[in-house]
Amino acid sequence: MIGLVDCNNFYVSCERKLDPSLEGRPVVVLSNNDGVVISRSNEVKALGVGMAAPAYKVRDIFQKHKVAIFSANFNYYLAIAKKVMTIVHKYASEVEEYSVDEAFMNLDGWEWKGLRPYMKQLREELREEVGIPVSVGIAPTKTLAKVASELVKKDPKSDGVGDFSSGVDVDAKLRSLPVEDIWGIGRQLSTRLREERIITAYDLKSASEEWIYKNLHVNGLRTVYELRGIRCIDVESKRAVQKSIMRSRSFGRYITTVDELREAVAFFASAAAEALRADGCIARRIGVFVMTNRFNDDPKYNNTMWRMLPEPTSSTQIFARHARELLDTIWREGYKYNKAGAMITDITLAKNRQPELDHDERLERVTRAIEVVDTINTKYKCSVASLASQGTNFAWQSKQEKLSKAPVEYIEPNLKFRFMTHVPISAGKKVM
Repeated sequence: MIGLVDCNNFYVSCERKLDPSLEGRPVVVLSNNDGVVISRSNEVKALGVGMAAPAYKVRDIFQKHKVAIFSANFNYYLAIAKKVMTIVHKYASEVEEYSVDEAFMNLDGWEWKGLRPYMKQLREELREEVGIPVSVGIAPTKTLAKVASELVKKDPKSDGVGDFSSGVDVDAKLRSLPVEDIWGIGRQLSTRLREERIITAYDLKSASEEWIYKNLHVNGLRTVYELRGIRCIDVESKRAVQKSIMRSRSFGRYITTVDELREAVAFFASAAAEALRADGCIARRIGVFVMTNRFNDDPKYNNTMWRMLPEPTSSTQIFARHARELLDTIWREGYKYNKAGAMITDITLAKNRQPELDHDERLERVTRAIEVVDTINTKYKCSVASLASQGTNFAWQSKQEKLSKAPVEYIEPNLKFRFMTHVPISAGKKVM
């Protein structure tokens, strides 16, 4: 059997952990720049507010129903997610952290504990130790575990555990789930399926294999088999190497000077390099993009440029320097920029590195220097040291006008985005 642990309305649940008076009230969390809805309480879902709804379009609903609105606090959410996953790992030898708030568990061999009470014990521990409610699905396949979890979320009378392990009419459950709610289907494919009168998960399970293979290809056929209880997708406890890393943000105000844009791009390149090192990887290709607002009447401009590095690295200094040079190439005066970012690709594990014949030992010294910076930041649990090119004002950062204040204990080191006070050090300055 496979288990799926899924945190309920995760970002909202994190805000309710900070303020228990929010329980039972409609609550939303907004994206960067407070633009769109990215997490909704059940009370908000009942009001008809959809995921990714622009905040300005549902402002009247928020006011009428006194919805509590929060800016996303990703540092805090990632810290809570880390605590959740630490407990989940106690309950299975193989755990796949599928997303920030979801994890698959290989429950093979744990049947002697009684899977349903065992998963209820997990839910209770998460509620008591972390303060986050979760739904659990138990099934022979990943896709059915997702179905079980989705259905139990929608049932207010359930105990939070959807169990497809035995004695359950799975077909009846599948008949109650719209096809667009199946893991891996989504809105676009569901439109095509509905045209063929495939309306529910049961309809998809019963569909012709030939038609599925012809129209949805191998992935669609794999989903059908999984709905039939045939395991096609294993729990991957070892995370695969990412193919690319991107760090970007929409700015809280328009950027019109190259100096401010340089600071933002340096920050994004540094954050991407930090994520690269956290995964034990190196990379050889970096790209930078800039863009203006697509939705106003101002002059439009967007551009992207890539560069292949002499050899793979994970050095913040090297990525930030090349990012700045790329930005200077694509920068154009006279535009109001509202978004930029840095991307790293051609990623491999650092332990598999094959040095070039003309390997530059200077690169190794630069890499060791940034490892010292990582050590300092880890020790003090925040970014007390960074490249001077990142600046200190962060005037470009996203608007967060409704940000809740998380306790200091939840500000963890080495998170992917940190908008704290930085004490910059020069890229060439010796660190003692």
